Amino acid sequence: VGERAAVAARQEKLLRAELEALQARAAQELHAVAQPAPDVGSEQVAYLQRKVENRRKEHAKAEQERTRLKGALQRHAGLKEVNGAGSTADSVVGGGSNSGPFDEVVSWMSMALFKSALVRRFFCVHLVMLYSWL
Repeated sequence: VGERAAVAARQEKLLRAELEALQARAAQELHAVAQPAPDVGSEQVAYLQRKVENRRKEHAKAEQERTRLKGALQRHAGLKEVNGAGSTADSVVGGGSNSGPFDEVVSWMSMALFKSALVRRFFCVHLVMLYSWL
């Protein structure tokens, strides 16, 4: 039992020493990061600040565009959107109406033609056969 206590005490002492070394190293790194590098000129700092500001502006524009596109997608999907006045906006993008099952078939077919080269080839062969028949 005495040996275990001595081993545990040594391990604890080693761990404390390691912890103190890590804390000292972290403090040194924090101090080094806080100080500006001596070779960095004010022009570089100003350039980087302008670059950060431009990125923030681009991010804000992208967020606005994302919000606009989400709204258009919701309107196109037929979901009702409540505006600030409390009324609902039921307008569909493009002013068209949903044609039900026909619209779903056309949408699926266009998606298949867009995604699959094999389906596009079959479709083209189908068209060639139809036009050659005329």
